[in-house]
Amino acid sequence: MDRLISQETLEILSGYAWPGNVRQLENIIERLVITTDSIIHPRHLPDLIHQHTKERQMVVRSCQKCGSSRKVAADLNVSQTRASRLIRKYCGHRADSE
Repeated sequence: MDRLISQETLEILSGYAWPGNVRQLENIIERLVITTDSIIHPRHLPDLIHQHTKERQMVVRSCQKCGSSRKVAADLNVSQTRASRLIRKYCGHRADSE
């Protein structure tokens, strides 16, 4: 079966952490190939991947806007420790804790 993956879908898949590693990726691709017709769009992706993408976007935006883990924590209504972890995970660096 031949399928195309849209650029947006490819970017979402590339940005996902894949906690289940290659096996999880293989299972999702196999399911997408079976359940879609010709082009795989973001709407075809499982909710879990969409939730991760939304969380990542929220953290990145907040980090860019606020600049410190304490301000990010207040912005996202989470503890400063959790905000620091999210910043390291999604922004790739440590925010200053004021």
